[in-house]
Amino acid sequence: MKRIIVLSVLFLILSIKGIRGQEEDRHKNELETIIKEVESDEGKKYELIITLPINYNDERTYKTLYYLDGWWLSDLVKGSYRINYLTKEMEEVILVGLSIKGDEGAWNKQRNKDYTPSNYDKEKMKITMKSGTVELKEETTGGAEEFIRFMKGVVFDTIESTYNIDKESRGILGHSFGGLFGYYCLINQTEIFKNYILISPSIWWNKSEFLAIENIKRIKRDVNIYVVVGKSESKMLITPIRKMTEGLEEIKNERNRIESKEYEEMDHHSILPTGIYEGLELIYRKE
Repeated sequence: MKRIIVLSVLFLILSIKGIRGQEEDRHKNELETIIKEVESDEGKKYELIITLPINYNDERTYKTLYYLDGWWLSDLVKGSYRINYLTKEMEEVILVGLSIKGDEGAWNKQRNKDYTPSNYDKEKMKITMKSGTVELKEETTGGAEEFIRFMKGVVFDTIESTYNIDKESRGILGHSFGGLFGYYCLINQTEIFKNYILISPSIWWNKSEFLAIENIKRIKRDVNIYVVVGKSESKMLITPIRKMTEGLEEIKNERNRIESKEYEEMDHHSILPTGIYEGLELIYRKE
């Protein structure tokens, strides 16, 4: 009887150690995330969702990926990067989500203003449109240049004064209006980012006013670009994206990675998991 009790106790101890070991292994593979509040010169308050690589080391230098719409994409971006990192030869990257405090209405208001490069032109578009519950009009759109100043003057300074950052290899990930903002930076602020993940970008904005071929010709030849769209999305969105990717094909060379994809039976939101996962894989896989 004593022998049975001793064996039972030993089994229990080994089981507890095994569980603790599994927990320790799991925690070793978790990403550390820090939330930092920042404010623009105009008094707008934002949150930076800063996620460090699994093996983060203060003495190393890291690339950064700034992803827009952190309010709802944070978990998806972090999870996609973690799976990629644990299963493939991936670079270690600091992820920075740009977010706000507030509800869905506040988030829609923020993104409609910050990510659009010009005021919505109702006469040109010939339609009244809403994004979420917010009507697109002069007062609610056209704040991209102000947001760029905020990124340069506050966001980059905050991150690059805290961590060792490769300033020449910043990346941006954007979906919908966020993708439009990324494309606008690609053609007008060519020094800011080197890596672009554009998911269903709203190139249709104001009758595709930024799609002119001379804009695409201004793109640097050493940038990496991934563009993806779902074939179940609207024709208004898909057609200008196809024209954009045709132009991007012209600047492909041995110094860059440029890839575009269309997926059957995926719409404006179901494209997100695939677009984020594959975009990270394309841009940040090790050579």
